[in-house]
Amino acid sequence: MKKPLTSVILLVGLSGAAHAAPAPVVEAGGDLESRVARLEAQFESRSRAQLEMMQRLSALQDDLRDLRGITEEHDHQLQQLLDRQREIYKEIARLQTGAPAAGTDTAAPSGTPASAPAAATPQVVTTTPDYSNNLSENEAYDRAVGLVLKQKDYAKATDAFRKFIQDFPKSSYIDNAHYWLGQLLYSDRKLDEASQSFSVVVNRYPNSTKRADAMLKLGIIAKEKGDKAGASSYFNRVIKEYPDSTSARMAKDSLGSL
Repeated sequence: MKKPLTSVILLVGLSGAAHAAPAPVVEAGGDLESRVARLEAQFESRSRAQLEMMQRLSALQDDLRDLRGITEEHDHQLQQLLDRQREIYKEIARLQTGAPAAGTDTAAPSGTPASAPAAATPQVVTTTPDYSNNLSENEAYDRAVGLVLKQKDYAKATDAFRKFIQDFPKSSYIDNAHYWLGQLLYSDRKLDEASQSFSVVVNRYPNSTKRADAMLKLGIIAKEKGDKAGASSYFNRVIKEYPDSTSARMAKDSLGSL
């Protein structure tokens, strides 16, 4: 029986394949070396990138530690400032109401109304060195504030603020100094002089944080002197120019009692 032609062709093809030359080893080896070389290059590149990333991460961590340290230091300074501000608020409130200072026999004259405005935050530093004509601007201002808050010596504080105004007329604290001087003079019932100090704050320093309080205080002084029209004018100005402030709320109360 004869084999089909297709079977014969298949057998011949298989026989030829069996005698065919194998694939060249050199070429296969060359391809593998190229692939390994490429993989090694990629690995080295990734290793360098990872190293650079780790170095950057380490630098960022160092920066973060520095920022944390700075933040903690600022937080500490802010807490000290807030503590100092609370002392200032208490002392100004005591001056305004005429209450005696704790642990002293010094008291503001009686008759000082309790409806005076709360003072805005003065700028102070934390040192209070002995006074001399060579003190810097900050030291001179802080000493004047210290005479009020720590030593409760209001006569010397009044002189210190006068001298500060004379020595540092362009100081960034100058509006604060005029306001403090006005408060001390008001506490001492020197209403005309106090009014002059508060007027300086109102008229010369339109951006001062003390301006609303100074304007309210002018209204209170006018009211105490029997000038209802002047008092009403100041109170209405406070309400118009600082409608959302504590001073405006106090001005409304004072208007109601005219």
